[in-house]
Amino acid sequence: MADRTDRGGGVGLGLSIVRSILTAHDGTIRARSRPEGGLIVEIDLPPMT
Repeated sequence: MADRTDRGGGVGLGLSIVRSILTAHDGTIRARSRPEGGLIVEIDLPPMT
């Protein structure tokens, strides 16, 4: 299986969609690059009641 970074042609909407969903549920998203490449994405959601 090829690595996902080998593909091209994406439109970059993934994280934007995730952020919208998290905002609607009072959550947050943080993204930071890794020195060796790639991205670390952290999400937080409030506890279910």
